[in-house]
Amino acid sequence: MATIRQTSDMVAIFNSETFEQVFVKARPVEASIKMSSKVMTHPLEDGSSVSDHQIFDLIGVDISFLLSTDDYVSVFQSIKTAYEKSILFTIQTKTDVYENMLIQQMPRKESANMFNGVGLNISFIEFKKIKATVTRGIGTPRHSKDAKNQNSGKQQGTQKQNSSLLYRITK
Repeated sequence: MATIRQTSDMVAIFNSETFEQVFVKARPVEASIKMSSKVMTHPLEDGSSVSDHQIFDLIGVDISFLLSTDDYVSVFQSIKTAYEKSILFTIQTKTDVYENMLIQQMPRKESANMFNGVGLNISFIEFKKIKATVTRGIGTPRHSKDAKNQNSGKQQGTQKQNSSLLYRITK
């Protein structure tokens, strides 16, 4: 993987498929990484608590960019296209690398105070794709009437047996 392009950049964003650095003309100003988890805590009979499991949340990376007047329209359009096409990114910060990141939000500020650029905040979220596996039942049913009824068509019901004890007493 390539490294951050300039010493002043604190973060670099790469296309996960091509490993080409993207949004090069957007200047990262600040990055905030969210790594959190849920710890399963249960009360005990004596009033104390015990923790027995930890579930890790998806990693989130928020990056504030400054788009300068040089080319902010085309830079914004390339970011917007990546957002709409759900392109996955690899984000390299000073301390770690985060893979399979997807643009979740991209709010921006357009203000007269920022006459020479546009402020853009991009929220990335870790994207984990899991393929569901379907298992079929094992074995065959004990009784043929419990077997699949697919393609069985219209069937006649069975005749009632008159052999119960109550039937014989009342006869």
